[in-house]
Amino acid sequence: MLGGSVTVLQEARKPAEVAPGDIWLGPNPRNGLAAITGLGYDVRLVDPHPGSPWSIVPLELAGPMPLRILMVWTRREHKYMQGLDAALTLYSDFLLEGPSVVLGDFNANATWRQPRMPADFARVAARLESQFGMVSAYHKWFGEPYGEETRATHYFRRQRERPFHIDYCFVPSSAVLQNVAVRDEEPWASMSDHRPLVVDFSL
Repeated sequence: MLGGSVTVLQEARKPAEVAPGDIWLGPNPRNGLAAITGLGYDVRLVDPHPGSPWSIVPLELAGPMPLRILMVWTRREHKYMQGLDAALTLYSDFLLEGPSVVLGDFNANATWRQPRMPADFARVAARLESQFGMVSAYHKWFGEPYGEETRATHYFRRQRERPFHIDYCFVPSSAVLQNVAVRDEEPWASMSDHRPLVVDFSL
């Protein structure tokens, strides 16, 4: 992003000291959310809506390319995609007031259809496009349909034979993508059961 960056982490241990311009939050110091910035960017927490899951958080990124960010970690206690769908309603004005991205660990894939539930990934992805004008950077860059991803972002219990694509970055449809990658090499492959999804873009 114009020479700068922001890294969003889920299941992150609370650091001994949070650097100025960065954020860590969560009820468990061993398992929270973090946003780490660099090269002229700072991030601040917007007042969370009391009805939203604690793990779906609005942020404002200040710097050469200001952005609104909805940092996502869907969790079982919030009924996964139902929690995200509810958060999109609560934060709709926030996301529509300026260039925004919705990114993080969705814990969902289009192949896991739940037609009897109020929301699943396919319907939330369609809502992000129709209501907010956002597209998945990965799918736009690689030209792959939802549910047919060839690059895994998660290996269940670190087992290579159990790959899933459950992490996403939705950007404005007008965004110009410079590069999108899933980093599956070392040191990333041995650091987590998830893989970093890297998105370079401009507006």
